[in-house]
Amino acid sequence: MDRVSLANSHCMDRISLANGTVSIIHIVRPALA
Repeated sequence: MDRVSLANSHCMDRISLANGTVSIIHIVRPALA
């Protein structure tokens, strides 16, 4: 795997992780409120 695709997949991992965290927050926050 070349460097660019490696960096892109790493970036996508970070983005999907951030999206997952946001969706978890949206689920948990109403329950806590």
